[in-house]
Parts: sequence; structure tokens; C-alpha cells
Amino acid sequence: MPLPYDLCVRLQNAFHARYRLMAVIHSAQNLGIFSILLCAGFPNNITHGTITSLSSSDFELVGEAQRWIWAEIKYRRIKPVLPHM
Repeated sequence: MPLPYDLCVRLQNAFHARYRLMAVIHSAQNLGIFSILLCAGFPNNITHGTITSLSSSDFELVGEAQRWIWAEIKYRRIKPVLPHM
């Protein structure tokens, strides 16, 4: 099971690299953290997908190891909305 700080580091690295989308392994813990961040307005969108696609229909067809959570990172004036974690 990934630890919460792994998600925080991945999110912070995605901000620094200016990625629009980031993906993490699907787990209840990661989904819970992203749900809290979504309610607070930090990511634009969260969706289920696979390693290679953002398709929710593909998410249902693949095994547990290939299920990922994709988040669309929000920026304001070219700076991340959530600068520090």
C-alpha cells in the first residue's frame, strides 16, 4: 500500500514539471486524498483510467494492477493553485 506522502510528492513534482495531468495507482487511500483535494478546489477533475488511457470504460475491464486515478492539475497565472503540501 502506498503511503500518503508518496501521493504528495508525486503531486508536488507534477506541479514543478508543469504537467496538466498526473496519474497515481488506484487505491482507496489515494482516491480519498484526491476527493478531499477536489472538494477544496485544487484539481480541476479526477477520473478513473488505466496506465495508458483516461477511459472509465477501460478501467472496468482491466485488472487491479492496471487501474489508475488521473487528476487534472489546476494552475492560475501559470502557477500551481496548491504550491506547497
